[in-house]
Order: sequence, then C-alpha cells, then structure tokens
Amino acid sequence: MFPELFLRSVSSFSTIAVDFLSMILRRIPVLKKYMEQTHQKTVIFSQGKTLPCIAPLLTTVEETL
Repeated sequence: MFPELFLRSVSSFSTIAVDFLSMILRRIPVLKKYMEQTHQKTVIFSQGKTLPCIAPLLTTVEETL
C-alpha cells in the first residue's frame, strides 16, 4: 500500500513540476524552441505488477558522477 501511494504522489508531483517548468520556460523566447516537443505520458499503476529495484542503477549513477 505504501509503495503504491508513494509512487502516485511522486508521479503527481513530477507532473505538476513539469507543467510548471514548461509554462515558465515557454515564456522565455530563447528557450521556446527547446520546449516545443514537451508532452506527458500517462502512467497507470493499477496492474499490480511489482516494480524492479532501482538501487543498483542509482549506485551506478552515483559512481559515474
């Protein structure tokens, strides 16, 4: 229950953040050409599949930085 609730809240927060940033950046003429292709994909969490652990991926990213 908690992981699903957490993922939904992160998903909604990221959606709001992307909308806000794209709205702000579209008002800047220089960045307008970079933001023309922004679109969102709908994510559905209702299928009940378990998500793979991304800890090894995060460790790899931290090591490369």
